[in-house]
This record gives sequence, structure tokens and C-alpha cells, in this order.
Amino acid sequence: MKKIALLLLFSVVACSTTDNNLVGKMLTKNIPSTEFTILEGTPLSSLRATGLNSRVGDFNLIERLYDTVWYQTEKDYDDGKLEVETEFVIFDNKSWIVEREMENGRMEEVEADDYAKLTWITDVALTDETVVDGKTASRNAAIAKNESIDELELEFEGYWLKDEHNLYIVEGDTLLEAQILLDAVIKNPTLAEYLDTEKYILSTNLQI
Repeated sequence: MKKIALLLLFSVVACSTTDNNLVGKMLTKNIPSTEFTILEGTPLSSLRATGLNSRVGDFNLIERLYDTVWYQTEKDYDDGKLEVETEFVIFDNKSWIVEREMENGRMEEVEADDYAKLTWITDVALTDETVVDGKTASRNAAIAKNESIDELELEFEGYWLKDEHNLYIVEGDTLLEAQILLDAVIKNPTLAEYLDTEKYILSTNLQI
């Protein structure tokens, strides 16, 4: 079962090397929808408008992050040698999540128990929004329960889709802690680096 999960997850991403990305990177298959009424976003390989042939309903943020790949890159010098480390956050077609690191062009191996299931719990309010029955007007910020595939680990994470290409993720030991951290970052994104919050960019080969 775990081997099948590995195959399914990595079937949703591709690898590419471009002039602007000398070490190559995993590419997203989907540009997520920022509209909670529309599940499907825009496929990276397609120019069709968001929403065409899409299912219409009420979809939380976690559901809409399916088939997306996000990354952040850090560069540093070690004894005068440039070190480049890229961290990928990958959501499969059912919004299960895994993290993968690439250092100087070498991709780390991923174990089956690195996978985690995300379960939406509640939305978090953006500016001028209120939370009613766990939902907000935009539904673009939420707290989810993160459970590893071996069910030995449990934590709470906050997700804020600022726009189609920028995603903030916070981690908390409790639901309340995750809510407080995410709320603080939403109010002042410049605090992200001081509040155990990571900012990721959608991994595409598009110029944005």
C-alpha cells in the first residue's frame, strides 16, 4: 500500500531544467483555484481559463491545493563554495502532502512514512472576514490536521493561499497555536520569518 502511495504521488509531478534554474526543479501540474466555489484550477500545460469544465460547489483550501508543487530556495556559501538547497512541498491528487529537499542538484530519497494526510478543520479570517461555522467568505486560509501515514505523528498546520503563486504554511503543536500564528502572519506577512512560518512559491516554468 505504501509503495502504491509513493507511485501515485510522484506521478503528479515532473522534473525540468531551465536557464533560470540550473539545478532543475519539480513542476506543479496545477495552478490552484482561489475561488472556493471552483475545485479545479488551471493545468500548467493548458491555457484554458480557470473554471472551465470545473466542478462547482463549496471547496476548502486543502481540497483546492491538490496536484500542486511549491518550493523555496536558500543559497549560502560554505568555505567559499555556493550551496543551494531547495525544499519542495508536494500535494498529490487527493491533497496528501510530502516534503522533499534537493541540495546542489541532488534530490533526497523519500520514505513512505514521510507522507501525511491533511484534514481541514476550520478557516481563518482574512481582512474584513469573519468565521461562521468554521468557514469564511474567501476560504483561502485554513487550519488542517496533519497526520503521518504511519499515524505516529500529529500536528496542526495553517495554510494561507495569498494568491495563486504564494502559499504560507505555519506549524503548531495545538489547534489554537496554529490559529494564532496564521492570524499574525495574515495581518503582517513580514513577521513570517520570525514566527516559524514558511513562504513557498508555486513551482512553475512560467514568468510571473
